Amino acid sequence: MATTPPEATNPYPTLLVAALSMAAGFVVTAGQVHPTDYTRWDIALVGLLAGACIHAATEAPWWALAGAALAAAIATGVAGDWTLTGFAIGALLLALVTIRYWLPLVAGGSAALTIGVMCRLDDGPFFGATAAFALVVIVSLFLVSIGHHPKSTRRVAWAGLATLGILMVVGAVGFAVSAGTAVDAVSRGNDAAKRGISALKDGDFDTAATLLDRASVAFADAQEQLDSPWSKVGRVVPVVAQNRATAVRVIDSAAEVTVRAQIAADQIDPDELRIVDGAVDLAAVTALAQPVDDLQTAIIDLQTTLDEPVSGWVPEPVTDRIAGVQDDVDRYRTSVDNLSLAVHAAPGLLGADRPRRYFIAFGQPAESRSAGGFVGNHAVLTMDGGAISVTEFGRSNDLRDAAPPEGMAIDMPDDFFNRYGQFNFVSPSNGLVEPIAWKNISISPDIPTMTSLVQQMWAATFDTTIDGLIYIDPFAVQQLLTYTGPQSVEGYTQPIDSSNAAEFILREQYLLFPQEQRVDLLEVLAQQTIQSLLDGAMPGPLQLAKDLGPFVGEHRLAMFTDQPDEQLMFDAVGLSGRFPVGEGDADFGITFNNAGPNKLDAYLQHAVTTETRFDDDLGIDVVDVTLQLTNTAPAEGLSTYIAGNSSGLPLGTNLLYLSVYTPIGVVSGTQDGEPIGLDTQRELGAVVASTYLEIAPGATTTVTVTLEAAGPEPEGGWNVFVAPTAQREP
Repeated sequence: MATTPPEATNPYPTLLVAALSMAAGFVVTAGQVHPTDYTRWDIALVGLLAGACIHAATEAPWWALAGAALAAAIATGVAGDWTLTGFAIGALLLALVTIRYWLPLVAGGSAALTIGVMCRLDDGPFFGATAAFALVVIVSLFLVSIGHHPKSTRRVAWAGLATLGILMVVGAVGFAVSAGTAVDAVSRGNDAAKRGISALKDGDFDTAATLLDRASVAFADAQEQLDSPWSKVGRVVPVVAQNRATAVRVIDSAAEVTVRAQIAADQIDPDELRIVDGAVDLAAVTALAQPVDDLQTAIIDLQTTLDEPVSGWVPEPVTDRIAGVQDDVDRYRTSVDNLSLAVHAAPGLLGADRPRRYFIAFGQPAESRSAGGFVGNHAVLTMDGGAISVTEFGRSNDLRDAAPPEGMAIDMPDDFFNRYGQFNFVSPSNGLVEPIAWKNISISPDIPTMTSLVQQMWAATFDTTIDGLIYIDPFAVQQLLTYTGPQSVEGYTQPIDSSNAAEFILREQYLLFPQEQRVDLLEVLAQQTIQSLLDGAMPGPLQLAKDLGPFVGEHRLAMFTDQPDEQLMFDAVGLSGRFPVGEGDADFGITFNNAGPNKLDAYLQHAVTTETRFDDDLGIDVVDVTLQLTNTAPAEGLSTYIAGNSSGLPLGTNLLYLSVYTPIGVVSGTQDGEPIGLDTQRELGAVVASTYLEIAPGATTTVTVTLEAAGPEPEGGWNVFVAPTAQREP
């Protein structure tokens, strides 16, 4: 039994065998292997090498062919690809034929089947595992086989492989040299681009344009290096080619994007949106749309490039670097998207097509409501062709007195009807909304719901339209005074400014002034502040967004309209004041409603904690949401207006309607360790449990509401939203 091909004359012409081997190499590989990610070169390179190996295997001993086929059968069997296993067994059978009969084409066929199977192996336990395995098997077969060929054939084979090796060494070295030179340019480009993006976020578009220009020049330098002839040779080198392709793709995109971003940034001047002499230049606002859109498109294109799959042959440090850039771009994309929404919505908001009127609700957390505070004062802001004016101020009593005495026909959501109908929103006699409901317009924790109610009630009261609502509380007003400077009002000896406005509105006004004088004083303060802002004290929109962002996040400042495109913008920047539990942005929620009615919530302090535990009786995880409430009001010394109540309780007693919201379900509640009854309903997509609490002056009470856990506790703990109160952490 022969173990090597017998000494016999090859019945087939050498050139024919070589040609058939090469053809077989291209057929069995068929573009299955991509060592460089350059398709045409991959087909040529892999096909030629496979053909060379098949030609070498035409002289292979049977055991070498059988060993290679057996290795392929085992690999495919482990992977569970039985079709490929069948082809590997076919290769093994052909190899066994050559034990007795030396048939070069049969030997070549066995090798061709084995190579074809190896080219189609799926990924192994780690990236490149099957490639390495196949390479070892095929190279071993080649090395064993080539020694059985004539010397002339061996010389041609080794010369070809040497030439290919030299070409690859040259390509690798060439790319290394050009990449080394490009690294410095890329580092300069990255640094300038990051600082440019930071400047864009800060609203410094002039600096951003300068830095982005530097970045584009640096990236262009890097492009030039990677486009050099010696770098291009790296395209034919496996692994090197993938790294070069990734570098070229990312740097080309970065160069293009930074140029486009620089051009756009150079044309953007947010100060064009500033209020000057009570108006905003609508033409300037409209002109911002195109460069902002160009900037947005550039960022999207860069994201698309960074999101493209990266070859597994690119080393982890490079992919980590790309992922880091992706994170930076993704964060900035949000800012650009919001800017685009704002620029496109601004003309409509400013009354470009028709006059727009917005109800300003001044919330007073000294008398709490679910949205934050009782709306005792209001104004109407009118925008017409960019001109901004305050056309009226008033009190909730004015609205109540102007409303139709028989009531108002209002459409309201079922959950609102069920929860708040009892609070003058549904008359038991005729089912209409009573005029006194104007004093409870902030009873819902959801500003869009409040906006809809105000729009309908305003139309029913005055037969005119309101286009949207702005909610603002004393702490946000105090921030606005940092722009206007101190305001003086008659009867108050010290200026009201950004250090004392909230304290004055929440507490001092009630201690120092009788009601009528206090009403006039608040109206004067509001008028002076708004007029100063309209006269030019308001900073640019980006600075304003930065300063007011915390108040927006706390729902102390919100705006909503009935226009879908404007709603998108308000939602994107968090200004819409949507109740976050139903929206999924908070795990649980807590709201307060003063049931006195009085102004004692100015003296109410609260602290919230949560604890997750397993409830043995229910067999589920639950969350104890514990609220500690302290009434710091004195038992004596406060007026009845501040500390009285309509329930006959001692002066200074805080009567509170507490509500706790959850997306799943309510288990139970306790107050100071004793069980309490909870009224459970649904509102805004959440389950809400409510109860009345009496807190004596100087007393502290602890309420725990046990809720079903929606899942495991988040890494940072449960997010509990607490509606705005008179207590604000510094």
